[in-house]
Amino acid sequence: VNPAYQGPGAAVAELDRAVTGLGLTGLKLYPMYQHWAANDRDLAFPIYRKAAELDIPVMIHQAGSTRIDAKLELGRPAILDDIGREFRDLRIIIAHCGIPWVEEALFLLTKHPNFYAELSYLIATLTRRDLFLLLHRCEPSFVPLEKIFFGSDYPGFLYDPVALLEKLSTVNDEAAAMGLPPIPQGKLRGLAGDNFAAVLRLPQTT
Repeated sequence: VNPAYQGPGAAVAELDRAVTGLGLTGLKLYPMYQHWAANDRDLAFPIYRKAAELDIPVMIHQAGSTRIDAKLELGRPAILDDIGREFRDLRIIIAHCGIPWVEEALFLLTKHPNFYAELSYLIATLTRRDLFLLLHRCEPSFVPLEKIFFGSDYPGFLYDPVALLEKLSTVNDEAAAMGLPPIPQGKLRGLAGDNFAAVLRLPQTT
């Protein structure tokens, strides 16, 4: 779905076809690659309106990119604030936790009840200790860990998803060395899958 290709009307029609005809259950958007702003009321808002009507989550690549033709200024997570104010019930997922604007993305999770973030790409760039510290400071900053979930970015990047999940599941091995309490196991299970299942309204494992 690219509203800059044939206009928002065609994008909305394609989204409707994908969900009602093909049975797809979510949408991912790439504004910075397609050179449109995620908060463009004329181009983007009709898509969010249709997604809200279809009651599907929308993941937005609101993060950086090393591709030369990607427009970095269109990737700032703060652009999504307009969407959060307008569409209070639309489930919005910030891809890659907004890297390199991670703090900005996390603050949006604090502000908007319907915002979430996933860890793909970011988790591959962090050491296990840095991942522990990132997760450990979320809740003191009013970011519920239930609003964050694992992602691998595979096969877009050929990181080993099993190794990345192992990094997440063993982060508490860093707790003692840092003199900090471990992250509760239930919250780690949520990060590993149950949080995303809740966003998709799927049965959870716990």
